[in-house]
Amino acid sequence: MTKDQINISIAEHCGFTDIMWPTGFHQKMSDEKSKQAGGRWRFQIPDYCNDLNAMREAEETLTGLLLDKYVDNCMAEVEYWPSHLLYLSARRRAEAFLQTIGKWEEA
Repeated sequence: MTKDQINISIAEHCGFTDIMWPTGFHQKMSDEKSKQAGGRWRFQIPDYCNDLNAMREAEETLTGLLLDKYVDNCMAEVEYWPSHLLYLSARRRAEAFLQTIGKWEEA
């Protein structure tokens, strides 16, 4: 998947709506997210592939078995010790996230 495809898929899972592509990620947050954000509009979805803070927000949407599956998917990316999970890049986390929610597509 391309960086843009990854960002859009994660944004959709996190509740972003009205994503217009390729005109530049203009969209409104979903009703629930919009209420939490005081009804503001977002004009660019987060760059999940490069921003660890954005990935942290996405990770917070996972609960229960999905969270366990996400950790397992991240562990598959780690070569040695579980503590190496701390060093996973935003891109690798984004890929594991999409594998977890069943939206990862091989190139």
